Amino acid sequence: MERFFVMTFFRKTGGWLSQSLYVTLNLFFKKEIPNHASAMAHYFLLSAVPLAYLMNTVISGSPEPSEALYFLLNMLHLNFMNVDFTQRSDRFFGLLTVKSWLSIVVLLWSSRGLMRSLQGAFAMIFPTRKRRALAVNLISFLIIPFSFLILGLSMLGDYLTIHMDYSSMTNQAVVPVVRSLLFALNALVPFLVTWAIAFLAYYFLPSAKPASRLAIASSFLCALSIALFQFFTDTVFKVDQYIMIYGSLGAIIFAMIWAHVISFLFLLGAEFLYVTGKIDAIALEKIFLEGGERSRLATRIEHFLFKRSQRLFEKYGRSCRKGELIIRKNEASKTIYFLYSGKVGVYDGETKLGEVKEGEIFGELAYLLGERRLATVVAETDSFLFTLSPEMFETLLKTNPDLSRLVIDSLCKRIPRMRQLTGG
Repeated sequence: MERFFVMTFFRKTGGWLSQSLYVTLNLFFKKEIPNHASAMAHYFLLSAVPLAYLMNTVISGSPEPSEALYFLLNMLHLNFMNVDFTQRSDRFFGLLTVKSWLSIVVLLWSSRGLMRSLQGAFAMIFPTRKRRALAVNLISFLIIPFSFLILGLSMLGDYLTIHMDYSSMTNQAVVPVVRSLLFALNALVPFLVTWAIAFLAYYFLPSAKPASRLAIASSFLCALSIALFQFFTDTVFKVDQYIMIYGSLGAIIFAMIWAHVISFLFLLGAEFLYVTGKIDAIALEKIFLEGGERSRLATRIEHFLFKRSQRLFEKYGRSCRKGELIIRKNEASKTIYFLYSGKVGVYDGETKLGEVKEGEIFGELAYLLGERRLATVVAETDSFLFTLSPEMFETLLKTNPDLSRLVIDSLCKRIPRMRQLTGG
């Protein structure tokens, strides 16, 4: 019995996840979201040097932080001009120099550009007219400093691990333990900070807040994918070879690739969040409506993922035997039905008013008019229906114009008959 429940759980979860991933990738490239990721990477790269210069000016005179910053920029290959940030300068009057003011202007300009790129991306991912102006501007503007905070925490851990004087420890037996602890913290803290920042962006930037559990899951996947990419670049992608061949230009190329991939993964996670919140409605659209112009491969994939989805058929489906009553006249139910297979008849007492064929919606008139059922509906053959709540029906109408036209065509055919029936 336990094995049966486990298999059922993984089957349903696997179907939900595969559908979500397919729709996410489809919408992500269809909306041209990667272009926004490129813009975000561009502005992030522009902000790297001026932010590093301002940070060095503020912490100048503190040897260890300055050395850690210098170590950080060189490890990340962001010190394109090979500037020695460990040189001392007056931390207060240094902010009044031309270089500092120019750095502030460039930083503000790049932050503004990043903010607009992020706003454009989220407007495409979460389509809505209303925007949370304060949250969008605040979170967007803080992305650059928080991104450097994540990098700083990661590289500071590397710096401490490499430069710590383990020989001064009284008990040398604990040295391996300390090394392991620093390594774990170095890996865990940036991951947790990334997860937290992604969650704040995913939860507060959309005008309609998503479910918190979906925001937590999507931000976790975003942070995990970024961590895996960082591991890949550290172990497989040989950056030093590019630096040796191209010099500072190689560092810029690597930094641009790194920033672009991170922005790509961040926006991909946002698209995944949007899709998971509406996956049932999107999947039902795939079942109800024949696809438009798409390749044969895409048609086969969608047929396998959606039209053979046991999760959707079990959750929304209903099998009816021939002669089974589906709707009774004058009852107060508001359920809407989609006839997937079979044929049903519409009756007023013994008088047959019409038929509903495969691919048609029925039962929506009582909900739209706010009245009781105007007729009786009976299955004339063995049939399979999809049952929709008014909330799901409204979601489908708002998100898909083709389905709205299908409902309008159905109403145009039935309203005259209903008027004859009611004497209107």
